[in-house]
Amino acid sequence: MDPSYQWFQNNLDYIFFVYGLAFLILGMAVLLQAKKESDFNLARILWLFASYCLIHSISDFIHMWLFTKGTFDLIHYFAQFLSYLSFIFLFEFGRRLLGLTNKNVDWRILPIIYFIIFSISLLFNNFWVTIDILIGYFVRVPGGIMAGVGFFLYYNFEKKNLIQLNVKKYFYIAGAALLAWSFFCGMVRTKGDFFPANILNIESFFLAVNIPVYIFRSIFALIVTWALIGILKIFNWEAKERLKKAKRKLEDQNLELEKLNELKSEFLRRASHELKTPLISIKGFSDLILSSYTDQLDPVIISNLREINDGCERLQNIINNLLKTSRLESPDLEPKLKNEDLSFLIKFCVHELQTLAKRRNQSIKLEIQDEIYVNMEKEEIHDVLSNLLINAIKYTPPMGKIEIKTELQDNSVVVSVIDNGIGFTNEQKNRIFQQFGKIERYGQGLDLGIDGTGLGLYISKRIVELHGGKVWMESEGKNKGASFYFTLPTVK
Repeated sequence: MDPSYQWFQNNLDYIFFVYGLAFLILGMAVLLQAKKESDFNLARILWLFASYCLIHSISDFIHMWLFTKGTFDLIHYFAQFLSYLSFIFLFEFGRRLLGLTNKNVDWRILPIIYFIIFSISLLFNNFWVTIDILIGYFVRVPGGIMAGVGFFLYYNFEKKNLIQLNVKKYFYIAGAALLAWSFFCGMVRTKGDFFPANILNIESFFLAVNIPVYIFRSIFALIVTWALIGILKIFNWEAKERLKKAKRKLEDQNLELEKLNELKSEFLRRASHELKTPLISIKGFSDLILSSYTDQLDPVIISNLREINDGCERLQNIINNLLKTSRLESPDLEPKLKNEDLSFLIKFCVHELQTLAKRRNQSIKLEIQDEIYVNMEKEEIHDVLSNLLINAIKYTPPMGKIEIKTELQDNSVVVSVIDNGIGFTNEQKNRIFQQFGKIERYGQGLDLGIDGTGLGLYISKRIVELHGGKVWMESEGKNKGASFYFTLPTVK
């Protein structure tokens, strides 16, 4: 026996390993490649080629194991079954790839081929050798040829879309390598008793070139793997293009939203100013009548005038909040910071609202340090404290308890306003700091103050954030109270 032939025979396990590994890598690469929603029709049939690669690689790994451990008939037949199954996937992939280029091959040809192969094999003494050879000739070779030619045709069919991606070489090399691989895998088979297997077979091939056909199979399998992985780049490009389009769309939508937000802010500002003028007149005249003609008018009229006055005050507060919201949305807004005593401001706000709390029989408890100096715009932080305290009073039923606490941390102070009122659900907690995020409390029988627009907490949040702090709230649920917190940087 030729020494080189013997050497190759002794090292076939390595060749089987390389061959199987090439198809395993290729199958995994095809399956894992993001092809969803691709505009390339190739994406919808690549799973067939991936299935061929994975099943065929398993078959070759089993053959490698049998080569090193010895032959086990049952395992050998199982490996052969996997090989024949993989050829069906290859054949179907090649058929469908041609179909993508309008070169249709009837699917019914495959079962006819298998029937003919099985029938012919029964005529020969060595059934399994014969069927293996014929499947190579009539399934593997046609499948490989259709796939190889299909890659040539598909590139030209999709040329206008693919030319910019510089992938022509991958399609052409894949096509050429598959054609060559089909010859080495499909035509060069085990020696048989019929033409051409009796002339062109594994043994005669080695005698002719002094290199086992398995080497050529492995080389072209590696080339096919490299080329197909190159072809998969079209899906990476496509995914990047989709991301770019999505990004551009989001940017356009953001610009549109910014324009709409500017229009909304401008509308609120203009509408608020326009409302303010007649409101001043209405309130001014109602105040004048109440102060000058109270003794001369019917008590019912006086009561109605006072209701008008109260309504004017509520509307005035709404207008002020709308104007403030519009102002706070300016990206160039900077608070006018001064070194101020936060403790004094908290006590001042409590004193202002003590009458309202007493009217509802509520107690306000203070647990704060004597002097806490922070850089703040006093009027703005006054609004934050007033908003939080008014909300606590409004949404806590009579006889309720409210606490205001401060806690000094390393570089900041945490102010908390805690009540035992009606609390918030998780869904409500997500809304309250949004513009117009008012939670409706009607019909709950809790004697609550329900006036408001839902802008107070939004305004408070914006003010605190402009001061370099943050705002949050905690509540264990409905009727379990709420705790509102905000932080401000302290002065060393």
